[in-house]
Amino acid sequence: MNCSARIVVWGRPWPRLFVALLVAVGLTIGQPAAGQAQEPAPAAPQTVDFSRDIAPLLARNCVACHNAKKPEGGLNLESHAGLMAGGDSGAALDTAAPQDSYLLARVTDESDPMPPIDNAVGAKPLTAEQVELLQRWIAAGAANSQTLAPSDLAWQAIPSQLAPIYALATTPDGSYLAAGRGNTAQMIYLGAAAAASEPSGAATGPAPSAPLIDGGLQLPDGTALAASHLDLVQSLAVSPDSQWLASGGYRSVKLWQRQTTATTRLAGLPSESRLLAASPSGQHLAVATHASQLEVIDIGSGQAHRFLTAHAAPITALHWLSDQQLLSADASGGLVQVDVPQLRSHVWQLESPRQLVQLVSSPQRVYALDDQGHVVRLAGVWPSWLSESATGQTMTAEPYPLTTRATAIAFTAAPTPTLLVALSDQGLVRLAADGPVDQSPAGPPTPLPAAPVRIDISPDGQTLLAVAANGQVQLCNLTNGEVQATLDRDYEGSHRLAARQRDTRRQTGLLESLAAQLPALQKASQAEIEAQQKVQMARDEAAKAVAEKAAARTAAQGAVSETEQALAAAQQRVTELTAELEAKRKAAQESQSAQETAEAELAKRDQALASASDGVRRAAERITELEQRTATEQSHLDEMQSEVQRLEAAAQAPPATAATFVAQGQLAAVAGEDHQVRLYQVASGAPHATLRGTANPLVGVYAASPNHLHGLTRDGQLQVWDLALPWQLRHTLGSPQASPFSDRITALDFSPDGKLLAVGSGPPSRYGEVQLVDVATASVLRNLGEVHSDSVLCLRFSPDGRLLASGGADKLCRLWNVASGSALRSFEGHTHHVLGVAWQDNGQELATAGADLSVKIWKVDSGEQVRTISGFGHEVTAVQYIGDSPRLVGVSADGGAKILNSQDGKTLHNLSGASDALYAVSVSADGQLIMAGGQAGKIWSWNAEDGKLRDTIELNSQ
Repeated sequence: MNCSARIVVWGRPWPRLFVALLVAVGLTIGQPAAGQAQEPAPAAPQTVDFSRDIAPLLARNCVACHNAKKPEGGLNLESHAGLMAGGDSGAALDTAAPQDSYLLARVTDESDPMPPIDNAVGAKPLTAEQVELLQRWIAAGAANSQTLAPSDLAWQAIPSQLAPIYALATTPDGSYLAAGRGNTAQMIYLGAAAAASEPSGAATGPAPSAPLIDGGLQLPDGTALAASHLDLVQSLAVSPDSQWLASGGYRSVKLWQRQTTATTRLAGLPSESRLLAASPSGQHLAVATHASQLEVIDIGSGQAHRFLTAHAAPITALHWLSDQQLLSADASGGLVQVDVPQLRSHVWQLESPRQLVQLVSSPQRVYALDDQGHVVRLAGVWPSWLSESATGQTMTAEPYPLTTRATAIAFTAAPTPTLLVALSDQGLVRLAADGPVDQSPAGPPTPLPAAPVRIDISPDGQTLLAVAANGQVQLCNLTNGEVQATLDRDYEGSHRLAARQRDTRRQTGLLESLAAQLPALQKASQAEIEAQQKVQMARDEAAKAVAEKAAARTAAQGAVSETEQALAAAQQRVTELTAELEAKRKAAQESQSAQETAEAELAKRDQALASASDGVRRAAERITELEQRTATEQSHLDEMQSEVQRLEAAAQAPPATAATFVAQGQLAAVAGEDHQVRLYQVASGAPHATLRGTANPLVGVYAASPNHLHGLTRDGQLQVWDLALPWQLRHTLGSPQASPFSDRITALDFSPDGKLLAVGSGPPSRYGEVQLVDVATASVLRNLGEVHSDSVLCLRFSPDGRLLASGGADKLCRLWNVASGSALRSFEGHTHHVLGVAWQDNGQELATAGADLSVKIWKVDSGEQVRTISGFGHEVTAVQYIGDSPRLVGVSADGGAKILNSQDGKTLHNLSGASDALYAVSVSADGQLIMAGGQAGKIWSWNAEDGKLRDTIELNSQ
């Protein structure tokens, strides 16, 4: 069942699409549940609401010029608080005398209208009706919108048709796709989905799709609600270790954990057990101890039956002939057949005593391997033993004439009944089951990488699981004899190592990028030095000219003095000397003017020299800064490389103590010396999960059912693991009634180290908030505050975890320093909501998806917009890079999807096949598969290489 609140559903970032859908399905927000009386339709609202009526009016006509970043006249009209604060001209509103409000005066001024007639953003003057609406609001007190109290929310059922997918997230290990469909998050096992797309359509192993149910959810009338959240799942995020899923709804974040720990099925079983064997149905378990004790346990009832005197020597082998018949062998050559329903045992002695260490059987015969490496067939057809033999009789063991010592045996019925024998010379031979003992092997030996001490055959008879004496485990293809995989990697260690190797490659790329910048900076520095030298030469020439002009002026002034003296001495020559004096005075003035001109030129040259010297200094500083950053990043790389070496050792699985096929042959379970069980995918050999829960060594493990694994510990506890690895709710942060989050959780992302969870929220048209949650304590660690002027719609940590990018309905993408929580820069350019954000793996490029039908590519360091990629027919709702390549995929609200090249903006592939709006996209961990979901509640997948439609996944309503 789905449910939602009457106010929540209207706030999606795509209201036009959503409202259209509501009209299509005939949904009335807040409609009473079935069987309840219909209330009369409410009267039209009489009061003017700021968020509903005034804020949109200001956003359309005023905010382009009066916002927090560009508050013309000091007035910010983005929010109620900004409007009430007024601007440079004082208060914008006068609630006592609304007609005298400055804001009203400006919007009604015909001589100098606001907004201006020729504005560049298409804003239009307010109509008479809008002015009247504004005046009514001011007269009523200019109050802010009143948020509906959480206790007033009326949660009601959502129609089953309303089950959109707003969020998708792929686990980094490639196993699962998380999808938020309606108000339920579902985990889709990608291996099962892939199998289901094959012609047979037979998927095995974990369930193809498992809903995540919060058992505490209920409707107001107390009816239990089988869902993840009360309202629609708005966002999802998967932790880097693939063990945690975060889901976001209305004012709540839920953390779900993948269950890999064991539960104790039975306790008090024989301690110091050394051998175990499970019946074919898994109903009974046989256990042998060092003290020759044989015990058979009924798993369902927990009842145990001990056959204390069955063996006189230590038990060396156990094997179930059927669900009712158990065969065991001991070191003295004794054989005991236990009839479980009758609780009776029958004892034989081998005619030629030998110590049997392995037993297998076909429907008719029993085969054994002794401690000397001989393969024997026990005489007689085993179903007739009980009627033909009695306790104490001898039994013949017929040896096969093998020329090489055998190390392990196994029986398979597929494709034909065959006895497989592993040889010490690393070969595997096939013998026809139930044939003569002197038969020749069917074909030449199949090479094996080592001589195994235990082998197991997959149910289809195609794959061999071999455990060597040193604990090495390998998968071998029985068709061609090739080694498929060596199962020696730890799941968690491998993923930590792979992540750190990616970090190291990224850091190496960053250092290469920094090194590539150095020649340009050095060239620029040299150019600055050469320019400074030229300016210095010009300055020196100007100084020389000043000196020359000063000397000429001095000489001219001396001539004036001499002439004045001559004038005083010889007045008779007044006329001639006066003329000469005037001429020389004029020359002196010209010399002074020339000197002043030269001095001005010198001042200009001094200023140019200072500027050139400053340029040289800045160029040198840039080189120094680059060198310092390079040294810091190199130190960081050295630390990464040291950690990679440490993780390489940690990623090595310990020697195996037991191994078997599980999940109908889809997985291999390997018990290690560290008491843990590791699951591997048989098809690829890739680590699948690490199972925990045992404090003592495991005696052995076996498939209790297709979806369960049992393991017996040395201290007598039977442990069980659910191979579906179900996801369970561990933590809930917030609720509709009390929460650290203000509104719907529209964005979630885990930091690359998995320690932090970024949470984006915010009431529409009011503000957007970002908070950082400590995953270990499930508590808010830091609140970055109201970082956007409208709802935050997307969040992504940088690949190295140092930065966080947030996108909002305020058309901005902002960048934050995670360590300090400080703002670094804004990416401005979208003309509508920023609906998606993605980092290129190198951490130097950012992509944003906008409701303005475009994807924009940005340089992270400078905030420079590299390019705009258009061509979408509707809002671009989500974007994600594909692997570590420059390719990215964007999806849009018309069902379109494209693979793009961020380096040139070209469309590489158009992904066709989806119907209705797409809201979410996710790329598989290996970069091979693209998955998208949207309004139809379906998931489409395409091959990332060629863009061809691969599959459509239908999810059931919960």
